[in-house]
Amino acid sequence: MNDYALCHPVRRRYLAVCLAVWLAPLLIGCGDGATTGPRSNKILIDSVHAHNFHHLGLREDVYDYHSSHGFHLGFAFLKDQGIEYDEMTEGTLTAEKLEPYQMLFMNLPSGELPPFTVAEINAVKAWVEGGGSVFFITDHSNCYYHAWKLKPLFNELGMKVTTETACEGGLHRLSSGKAWIDIANFKEHPITRGLKHIAFQSGGTVDDQFAVAVTTDEAWGDEWIVDPYGENTRPGYYGDFIQQPEERTGPLGVVAARTLGKGRIVVVADQNIFGDEFIKYADNYKLFLNSINWLMHGDDARADQWHAAFRDQRSPRFICHEHATRPAFGSDSPERFLNLFVYLQRKHWAFATEDLSIPAELIILPDDHALDEADLQWVTQHLKQGKPLLVLGAEAFAFSANQGLTGQLVDAFGIPLSRDTSSIAEVATFEGAGRVVVSLITESTYNESLSKPDDEPTDDHRLIFRRVDALIELCFKKDESEKANN
Repeated sequence: MNDYALCHPVRRRYLAVCLAVWLAPLLIGCGDGATTGPRSNKILIDSVHAHNFHHLGLREDVYDYHSSHGFHLGFAFLKDQGIEYDEMTEGTLTAEKLEPYQMLFMNLPSGELPPFTVAEINAVKAWVEGGGSVFFITDHSNCYYHAWKLKPLFNELGMKVTTETACEGGLHRLSSGKAWIDIANFKEHPITRGLKHIAFQSGGTVDDQFAVAVTTDEAWGDEWIVDPYGENTRPGYYGDFIQQPEERTGPLGVVAARTLGKGRIVVVADQNIFGDEFIKYADNYKLFLNSINWLMHGDDARADQWHAAFRDQRSPRFICHEHATRPAFGSDSPERFLNLFVYLQRKHWAFATEDLSIPAELIILPDDHALDEADLQWVTQHLKQGKPLLVLGAEAFAFSANQGLTGQLVDAFGIPLSRDTSSIAEVATFEGAGRVVVSLITESTYNESLSKPDDEPTDDHRLIFRRVDALIELCFKKDESEKANN
């Protein structure tokens, strides 16, 4: 080529365009944090280094802790949405094993299972840097020795491990226990999209450098306590739940997200948050779906679509309403309703949330406290559609006293057209509205009166559950006057 060919303006522009097209694939994705599109639509679940119960889940008449807290609902939904997954039950993590997958799911490695070899750690790191994603589920303290097992891998991925339990001040607890906590502080990130509250049932902490969800400044990290050789200590390895001078104070990271090379990593520090018993509490399900969506390189539109699709999987849908400042259905305190909420989930499609804008066939209120203006608007709209309302923690309503929920309903609909009382409930019907069912068996449905979710119910407990079933049936039963009314 002569000098004229190189110097001619048209030729120079042509060469510049060709060079840009040729270099573009090499330049895109350079540097930490750069990403490419998804490798595939597939997830690999590691059941060599960790236990997984995604094929089980919460079912009627099955009272096994690990099954009930399995991730069946979450992974079954992903399958319905076209996300494929395989389970690795033998062998080791190698480049060849990881290559077909976009995401590796790692649920709380356990001390009695094989450790990560040096070759496995190197393979995972290289795979992530090349565009793979990992979803780690960790937990409180060093339970099952998961933190020590993960530490060599986390070191190579540029993240710290902790051996703390995240404990909170009184206003941010779900119950009298210090580690059942409400989390409402989020940094802007695709995995926190649409979140207002999530909740942990004794979870841990994450590397603050990559935290996208944090506790309040009243929190502290309760360090684990273990005897030499692990003697006289259960494998949960809790601390003393008393804040010590040397323990870290909040805000503490509890959910982390980071990029590494072309890859992505999420760490959520509670195993129970996505289990079948608790995934439909607050915005826990949104965090699960957002995390998977981001790790699989989905966009915001797909995340929003997944939120709605998850809620709409089954019908009728129940909304068990509570405010984060007054937890009821997520609390294991004696006069609250966690045990009842889990029982309802065994048989019905029930969510516990403060968001009454979600359409439901039944709204369940934990008490007869007055509703704020926004909540009252949603409840009255629900009743005007002819749908029922169940009120738990209340005596028989006066329906004439201008106070609390009673007065609000009378102001909205007038004096009830009819009131019927049975051994389990008082039922009031209003003109142009669905029925209001007031439970008369509230005390027997408190946590202190019901079997825990993972315990086999006694005959007395089963009798109470049958009465709960009767309450639900009563909500959807309509007499002739109601049929004409609606």
